[in-house]
Amino acid sequence: MIGNNQFLKMSYFGNNLNQPMKPRQILSVLLTFALFVPVCVTAQRLTSDSVDVFIKTKMQQRNIPGLQLAVIRQGNIVKQNSYGLASLEHDILATDQSMFSINSITKAFVGVAIMQLTEEGKLKVDDPISMYLDSLPESWKGITVKQVLTHTSGLPDIIDAKEDVLGDGDEFKAWEAVKTLPLEFKAGEKFSYNQTGYVILGKIINKLSGMHFTKFIEDRQFRIADMKLTRFADSYDVVTNSWCLHPV
Repeated sequence: MIGNNQFLKMSYFGNNLNQPMKPRQILSVLLTFALFVPVCVTAQRLTSDSVDVFIKTKMQQRNIPGLQLAVIRQGNIVKQNSYGLASLEHDILATDQSMFSINSITKAFVGVAIMQLTEEGKLKVDDPISMYLDSLPESWKGITVKQVLTHTSGLPDIIDAKEDVLGDGDEFKAWEAVKTLPLEFKAGEKFSYNQTGYVILGKIINKLSGMHFTKFIEDRQFRIADMKLTRFADSYDVVTNSWCLHPV
């Protein structure tokens, strides 16, 4: 999670891995698929391999309702499959079009965005965050971008012990509240997983790119990689083919 409850919803399949098909080709594939679904399903059940057995066993052991799998070898997808349910509530099977929330794995995309800005000469990871953001607490000003990236900043967490965002979930209130808290340790002293740092990185991306960090990542990463089934979403968004947690 970063900023205003923003996280990524991804599907690892169906992202135009092949060249686009002409309308006639698409119709042909759809008709062929419709005609052979029963045969394909039967064949899959009869030829279930050791990977399928392993995945299904682990899903049962760990109470995993559904997942998608892609095995890539030397740049080629050698196995792909969907398992279980995308929605327990509505009993919907997981498919290659299902999108799942990846939550804090979003941080990897934020890290790439920071390095993209670094390559463009817009920031240096060894610079203090105060070079790029104003109105920071005095004790935060010497913390570097690198320390924020690597969870060694010592910043207080914007998420409380119950994993709720400070300030009753309000982004502005949470930011103001976390700035009143003391550092947990001296920057660089040790590792401690932290959400506040990535809120800060989001703010830095906003400022240096001239656009919201989510749009920067969409334009500079998703579109380039042709990740058409990957998007940012709020916890309250309703997204087609999306597995989701219902806020209470």
